Amino acid sequence: MGIQILNKDVSIISSVMVTPKASIGSVGGKTGWVGGVAPFLITPPGLSNYTPCANPYNPPVTIINMVWGGTPAPTITYDWIDSNEASSIGQYTNALVLQYDMFDMTIYCLITATNSAGVTQTQTAELTSFDCS
Repeated sequence: MGIQILNKDVSIISSVMVTPKASIGSVGGKTGWVGGVAPFLITPPGLSNYTPCANPYNPPVTIINMVWGGTPAPTITYDWIDSNEASSIGQYTNALVLQYDMFDMTIYCLITATNSAGVTQTQTAELTSFDCS
């Protein structure tokens, strides 16, 4: 299904391609609209502690203010990544607990939203931990 938009003020024609992800069908004995809306980011993630100290006794770096849309509501997963090594550091929640051996690491979180209509990924800003011992 194509939609053409004409802006008469500046004589620009734009085309937008819309691909439906849902259809009329039957699920669980009920007939009707089947499908959903793939996850979409409404508010990008922020970080609660942007001067991270590599010490497990200090507060963790936490993802804050992130808002997702989509139908059904998406499931969110987290994977904290060491940018220098391009590998997971093995923490999979919205809070990163920095360890002593993580100083001078550049880290970001890869966030994945999944529902029956699709998968969408985003990531946090990078942060560099410092040695505060």
